[in-house]
Amino acid sequence: MNIEEQRESIESGYASMRFFIWCIALASMLFAQSRAHSLGRLGTDWIFVGAGALIMLATLLDIRSGASTLVLSKFKRSDDSTGFWTSVAISGLLGAVLVFGALGDLCGLWQF
Repeated sequence: MNIEEQRESIESGYASMRFFIWCIALASMLFAQSRAHSLGRLGTDWIFVGAGALIMLATLLDIRSGASTLVLSKFKRSDDSTGFWTSVAISGLLGAVLVFGALGDLCGLWQF
């Protein structure tokens, strides 16, 4: 197996792991919204913190692999650095907003 085949194998592994992370984050947010009355504010906010952390983990995997997906477009850092870093910035910002928004709600800074 040459280096290019190894790189493609690693990228496909990261892509599938990233997909599962996004699915888990989305499912947990949907669960938190549907069970908000039984979880309470504390439980719901911690689920959103976890989902944001998972999204930031997926963003780190994108940076490590050098390939990122934004909606249906795939960007490679070596081919389209602007698209790649835009995709990474959007994903990272979404994760950070979820984490800091939920932590702010836990601290009573604002209400969701």
